[in-house]
Amino acid sequence: MQSIGPTHERETIIGWNDESDMAEVWTASLRVFKRLLKRLGRAYLVEDTQHHAKFVFPMTFIQLPKAKTARTLTDTQRQAASNRMAMVHSRHAGKRIETDARKDSKNV
Repeated sequence: MQSIGPTHERETIIGWNDESDMAEVWTASLRVFKRLLKRLGRAYLVEDTQHHAKFVFPMTFIQLPKAKTARTLTDTQRQAASNRMAMVHSRHAGKRIETDARKDSKNV
């Protein structure tokens, strides 16, 4: 497959339905084609022409991202997190001072 034509026309379509347990990916994008070929192999490549390719594979291979929920913290959890970050920052600040002192002593 070769990517021919403008980039805005190189689309990828993912499709499946409740009737079948197989998913189908049609793509005109060389980047997507290479990624699918690397991850799935030629076993699931059904159609490969000069302009597009089609993969058919089990629907279980597709994992849709879950919606992220906003985390709500209690006041005590927020204070504990703040204390942990303050401790981390104070450790890093001390290391920076030591490192700067070593650099200064080498330059003398």
